Amino acid sequence: MIRSRLSLVFFAGAAIALIGCDRTELESARDTGIQADMARGQGGAGGEAGAGGAGGEGGQAGAGAAGGLGGEGGSGGAGGEAGAGGGMPDAGITPDAGALAATLPLGEVVASRDCTNANLGECQRLTVQCPGQPDLEVTVQIASPEGEVRGTVIVGSGGAGTTPYSVQVIQGLQRAGFRVLHRVWADTWEHGAGGTAATACRYATLTTWARGEWAEGPLCVTGNSGGSAEISYALARYGRDSVIDFAVPTSGPPMSRIDLGCIGGDEWTNVCMNALPADHCADNRGRICDFNGGNRALFDGGFEGTPCADGDPAASGILRAGSVLSEDAVLSYPTTPVHFILGREDCTSAMPHAMLFHDAITSEKTITWVDAPHAMQRDPEGVVAIIDTLTSGCVER
Repeated sequence: MIRSRLSLVFFAGAAIALIGCDRTELESARDTGIQADMARGQGGAGGEAGAGGAGGEGGQAGAGAAGGLGGEGGSGGAGGEAGAGGGMPDAGITPDAGALAATLPLGEVVASRDCTNANLGECQRLTVQCPGQPDLEVTVQIASPEGEVRGTVIVGSGGAGTTPYSVQVIQGLQRAGFRVLHRVWADTWEHGAGGTAATACRYATLTTWARGEWAEGPLCVTGNSGGSAEISYALARYGRDSVIDFAVPTSGPPMSRIDLGCIGGDEWTNVCMNALPADHCADNRGRICDFNGGNRALFDGGFEGTPCADGDPAASGILRAGSVLSEDAVLSYPTTPVHFILGREDCTSAMPHAMLFHDAITSEKTITWVDAPHAMQRDPEGVVAIIDTLTSGCVER
């Protein structure tokens, strides 16, 4: 059962997330001709991964075992119909509604080449260059509808962003008349220099490129878990509401407050455990508030040293600065509604973390709760919710 909540009021709150992200179902990739090399960096399923690659769509065991590094949770705790959505109690750890709002500098697409072939179909291979970051290549598969194009939608997987997204969602959006840009990074987008907010420049730059390539009609975005974090950074840190008409983050973002997930503390744990509807994840049993070791390694790839793995309170400043909700985050997007799709069966800490970003936004925002685990774009109800939400909401503004 699907239920939505529309809220325009800032609700002070606090949350943090365990990033649970995508594992590729390579058989789905095969069905649409997405080659296996687009899924490199794929990690193992389930369980806490080591400091190596990001990856597999982690099975979320029972009600509370964490998925692997970048692993997108499989089955979760018992679902049941949640209420219209929870509100975060105020623990004094939320940003000041963008009082010091500032945006980070974008990069540029410095090279591109055609990679169209019988297996991939129409596609472009781009090199994205951002200030202070190593260049990163991204493959953009372009799936066009048969008839008139009603708009463009960028879709993206979670974790490192190196694995294919849901074939079912892509095909459903095509049938609805959308051109779908399916982004797959050649390596982990979170890794680089200056923190995760700085490495998120890559996706923000990609959305700007897409707007320039397809200027007609709305440009809308969706991504799961780590893919939803890319969207959130683009809005909160890069001012990309100027090019994005409609945003649909699913199962996240899981990096709203990296400092809290790395350092934790009793105050945060209390807020986290009371952040969501009572029947979410079997009445709070099995919820996770702090990052596991694999997640800490993933985030540390964007910082100097290992501040997240160390969990040192002295590093809270740099970890907060690398979060979606830094002290200078922009939290109002007057022409870009943000529609979150979250799963009642998702017991990862991506859920309270998603609530933190939702409650901090001061412009139009909506939550749809579905009976789905963390891998929203692989779940039948999640697939329907994503397609329906974009079909109705992806319009030019």
